[in-house]
Amino acid sequence: AVKGQSEQTIFAFPKLVAKKAKGNPIISVLASEILVFYYAFLSWRKPADPTGFTVYKNTMHVALLVMIFHAALFEAVAFHWFFHDRLPILAWVHTILSIYGIIFLIADARALVLNPTKLMGQKLYISNGLMKRAAIYVGHIEAIHDAFESDEVYHMKVLGNTDDQPAFVLEFKAPQTIHFVGGFEKKVKYVGVYADDAVALKKQLEQNL
Repeated sequence: AVKGQSEQTIFAFPKLVAKKAKGNPIISVLASEILVFYYAFLSWRKPADPTGFTVYKNTMHVALLVMIFHAALFEAVAFHWFFHDRLPILAWVHTILSIYGIIFLIADARALVLNPTKLMGQKLYISNGLMKRAAIYVGHIEAIHDAFESDEVYHMKVLGNTDDQPAFVLEFKAPQTIHFVGGFEKKVKYVGVYADDAVALKKQLEQNL
C-alpha cells in the first residue's frame, strides 16, 4: 500500500499505520521501529531523490555522525570486554542496546538522504531523517519571514547544523504538527527552515502561495 502512495515512505507509512491503528500508541512505536529497520537494511538500492532540497550537506552532520558511530562502536566493544566475566547480563544488555543505537544511526542517515525537503503538489514535506518530520499544506502558511526571532519558532535542523538562525521562518494560520521518532507529536505556530539551497526553496514556496 505504501508503494502506491505519492508521498515519501517516511510520511506515507506512519499515516497508513495511524489510519489502521486508530491512535494506538504501541502500534505507533512499532511503526517507528519498522521504519528504523527498513532504512537500515532495505533501503540501500533506492536512489536519492534529486528533486528535493537537502538539509545536511553544508553542515557538520556527516562528520559528527561518523564520530558518534566510532565512539558507540568502541564503547560497545570495550564495555562488553570489561564486564562480560564480572556482569555478563549487564554486558549483553549494553551490547544489544549499543548495536541498536548503531543501527538507528545508519537508518537515520539513510532516511535523511532519501527524504529531502520537498514541495509536492500543495504540500511541503520537511524531514530531518527519522528524528522529526512535518507535512504542511501550502495553504496553511500565513507568511514567510526572512528574519524572525521568537521563542515560539521550532527549528527544523539536523544534528551538526551550527547556524544560529534559520534561512527563513514559516508562520502558519493555525498550529501545525511536527512528528517525532516513536510517534510523539508537537504543535507549532512557527517553523524555522534550514536547507542547503534555501534561496531556491523559498522561491519555490513563494510561487505556490
